Amino acid sequence: MIYGASTAETEKSLRSYVLGFLEVDATPIRDFEKSSEEGLERKRSTGWAEKWTYAIPVRRAWRAEEKMMISRIAFNSYRPEAGQALAVHGADLDESETAQALKIRVREVNVFGEPPIEENKAVVVPFAKVFEPSRAFPASFGERTTVYEDGESYLYLAVYDGDGHSFVGKKKTFGNRSVAMKICVTNAPKRREAELNVGIPPAAPGRWSIRATSQPFPS
Repeated sequence: MIYGASTAETEKSLRSYVLGFLEVDATPIRDFEKSSEEGLERKRSTGWAEKWTYAIPVRRAWRAEEKMMISRIAFNSYRPEAGQALAVHGADLDESETAQALKIRVREVNVFGEPPIEENKAVVVPFAKVFEPSRAFPASFGERTTVYEDGESYLYLAVYDGDGHSFVGKKKTFGNRSVAMKICVTNAPKRREAELNVGIPPAAPGRWSIRATSQPFPS
C-alpha cells in the first residue's frame, strides 16, 4: 500500500492519502531496467539522477478510487514522524489494518514494461475482490464410466496470456520474453480452451488461449 508523502513533490490534494497498491517482485534491479525515458528524464531534471538507483520491479498496480487518509487505515503502523523511514523500509500492517485496507475500492492500472490492462477488466472493486479465488466445482459421488472413441481430431497450440513464469513456478527476469505454451490434440478446440481455464481463479489476469489449430485429422 502506498500513500502520498507530505512533501512539495506530492500534489497537495493527495498528501497523506492512500494512493493505491503495488504488486512487486523481490528481485533487485537498477532503476533504468524498468523505467520509461520520461521517468528517467524527470529524475535527471530534478537532480535525482544519482538517487534511488536500486529498486525492485512493480508487476501490477491498483489506484485507490476513494480518498482515504493513511492514518485511518494504518492506524497502528503509521507514524507521521517516521515517514521517511516508512518509505525506505516499509511497515507490516497488522490483521485489523489489513482488513481495512482490503475494503478500499480500487481500479487496476497499467504498469510500464508489463502487459497492458484490458479496459473491460479495469473495474472498480474492493481490493479484497482482486484476490478472490474461484468457487470449487460441486463434488459428485458414485460410479464413473468413460468411453473413448477415435475420430476427427485437431492438433492445437495454446499460449498462456499472463505471467507464464509464475504459472510454472519459475523466477521471472525482466526482459525475458519466454512464454508458457501447450501443444496437444483435441476433438473440440473451443471446448478444450474452456477446460484449460476452468481451474484458474476469476480474479487471475492470466488465461489460456488457443492460437492455432491444424486441419482436421480423420483419427
